[in-house]
Amino acid sequence: MKKLFSLIAFAGVIAACTPEQIETAFKLDGAKGTIAVEVVKLDGSAITGKFEITGYESLPNKAIAYSGNKALITFYAAESEAISEQVLTLTASGDQIITPVSTTVTVPNLLAGQVAQLSGSIRVGESVDGWYFMFDEKAGEASENIGLLANSHFTTYTYTHEGVESWYVNNSENMLSGSVSIPVKEGYSAGTDVVFPDYAGFETVYPGEAVVVKDWVESVKAADLKETTVNYEFKVSAWAMWNVIVRQITTPVTRSIIAAKLNADGSAPVDAEGKLLASAEPFTVASVKAEKYECTYGVKELPYPGAAGHYEEGHGHAHGGENAGGGISFNE
Repeated sequence: MKKLFSLIAFAGVIAACTPEQIETAFKLDGAKGTIAVEVVKLDGSAITGKFEITGYESLPNKAIAYSGNKALITFYAAESEAISEQVLTLTASGDQIITPVSTTVTVPNLLAGQVAQLSGSIRVGESVDGWYFMFDEKAGEASENIGLLANSHFTTYTYTHEGVESWYVNNSENMLSGSVSIPVKEGYSAGTDVVFPDYAGFETVYPGEAVVVKDWVESVKAADLKETTVNYEFKVSAWAMWNVIVRQITTPVTRSIIAAKLNADGSAPVDAEGKLLASAEPFTVASVKAEKYECTYGVKELPYPGAAGHYEEGHGHAHGGENAGGGISFNE
């Protein structure tokens, strides 16, 4: 059994609906999410001028809004529909971007009713004295910290599914509705373990550029972390076992500054996707270890084994009063 800790005292309200003569059917919200993209220079300052983000076109019902050097991509599935995992290559191009620059964002599998808050950071390349410098980020294996609704009002049922071992039971013909405040953390931790694998020789031959690189590394090391609280409203079908599941996703990343000589005509030695050409003999000048944080949350329900086949997703009697609230507790 996983140990729970850090009970967060956020208010939550659950309404147990009283029986009516006519059963009420409801639709779960479709899976949905946001991707916050920030486009900056290597020193971390905002780019100026217009830019465009592409690479999110495969998302359902997508839209994008721009504000300064930031873009917010929103997407959602139809009622009661899920979204399958997608690996997106988001590319920025624009007035102040020498050559298109990309970052990778993974949209996880999202069930109906679940929400994802994701982010992507794009640092545009720069030319300095015959060199082209660009930012690169490589991700390791992600891990999850699972948070669950903590509510003593409901009976629990032990059943292991999707990493969750304890579920609440709605063993009645009544639909439940509720809301809970969820802590969300997204962005990057402060960088550690700075490595300059090819820096010594580079600093000797190109001292001016080396000073610039050190300034860029300080920017890459800086934390870019946002912690917020969102209010999540949900419904639960009759005869279901259920829980509100928060998955705080942590991915180790290596963030690097890479250098290569400019082409003879002064253009950047990259392909159409903005990747450095092998013929340019690029090398890593400096790298930083950090962690990237993202979050998904949503209600998950399953048929209650004791319901003798009465469970049907999206069904239950409607209207009623409030029961005890709860908060979110995370696994150790």
